[in-house]
Amino acid sequence: MKQDLPSLLPEPKRNMLIPENAKWLSGEGAGSWFYVQITDTKNNFQIDRFSPEGNLECSGRFVTTQEFDPYIEFYFTYPSHCAKVSVIQKNEKISFVNL
Repeated sequence: MKQDLPSLLPEPKRNMLIPENAKWLSGEGAGSWFYVQITDTKNNFQIDRFSPEGNLECSGRFVTTQEFDPYIEFYFTYPSHCAKVSVIQKNEKISFVNL
């Protein structure tokens, strides 16, 4: 008998503790908000991950060797967690590693 997988968690109402520009990444029965900030170092970004309720789950400075412009449309994808974050921008997967 085939067992159905849990459906993806829909984007919840944004808690006021979550930055306005944070983006939702849905998962199976879970999800997180991710927020990217520019730093003063090229290809380095401050990335914060929040729970659906607005609790800061992890925060760090992440680096990428790929071109990424936070002002151009992008979305988060997997794998994304406290050590590595992935986004899709211009149909390209970009990976960030926590320093």
